[in-house]
Amino acid sequence: MANIMIEQSHELTHEDAHDRLKRLGDFLARKHGLHVVWNNDEHVHVTGKVMLVNVDATVSLTPGRVKLFGKDPGALFRKTVEDFLLLSIKKYLDPKINAAQLPSAG
Repeated sequence: MANIMIEQSHELTHEDAHDRLKRLGDFLARKHGLHVVWNNDEHVHVTGKVMLVNVDATVSLTPGRVKLFGKDPGALFRKTVEDFLLLSIKKYLDPKINAAQLPSAG
């Protein structure tokens, strides 16, 4: 099966970007039941199933950039999944939005 890759630049400190991605992971775990496991401060593995779509992705955080690499959900869901992921990452890494206002596990 093919893979998808999404890259997004950001202007946050590493710590702020990490905290925001952790909030996003916590939200996805709570809202969709995904398993989110941080391997270290730079890599997180996300697995599970949302509706009909199996999720298996790795997110890497580097200075100024976030990269998501995951299994392609197939032609039927590809565009929807890519758009959702990119919009979510952009929202959570937007420095104009206070991190405390972003949905998380609570």
